[in-house]
Amino acid sequence: MFLYPKAAAVGLAVQILFLPLVGFGLANLLPMDPVLAVGLMLLAACPGGATSNLITWLARGDTALSVTLTAISSFVSVLTIPLILSFSLHWFMGSSQSVEVPFLQTVGQTVVSEKWPD
Repeated sequence: MFLYPKAAAVGLAVQILFLPLVGFGLANLLPMDPVLAVGLMLLAACPGGATSNLITWLARGDTALSVTLTAISSFVSVLTIPLILSFSLHWFMGSSQSVEVPFLQTVGQTVVSEKWPD
């Protein structure tokens, strides 16, 4: 990130902003059940994982950049996933649904586990 801050910034913007926007556009354009639309948005909001780093390495891409993007987007997703999920539930399911995502509680449960392993 320190050597190529522009590449990291563009990659994070694409992962955190553009991908959910593409998912939102597809969910609105394609005729689909609201539950599936929320699922599509949840998938679009999730960060990349270790498999993306492996594929980057196999394709002789910038593995360090891929690992950096995975680490930062995983850290930021603690905040973005509850936001995108709350928005998606409200947008696609409507206010008549009784599903609520309490933002602070969800973030807290994601960051701090309720039960520590023995």
